[in-house]
Amino acid sequence: PKVDRIYRFEDSDGNGSLDKQTLFYEGGVATMGVATWEDGWLYVVTRSRIDRIRDADGDGRAEQQESLIRLE
Repeated sequence: PKVDRIYRFEDSDGNGSLDKQTLFYEGGVATMGVATWEDGWLYVVTRSRIDRIRDADGDGRAEQQESLIRLE
């Protein structure tokens, strides 16, 4: 793909095996790492920036994005 994708994996039936995969975010380039935070934000580190993204409306996809640091 031309852009990176972040998927969300779930154990929807509670049997200990991941059985549901949904696309959470699409759009990063050269993503190197991700970290979750208590407030619901997912921090995404790429080669040239640090962004945070979140699902603000509860539909399972990230639609809110803020750029925190950008290398120019």
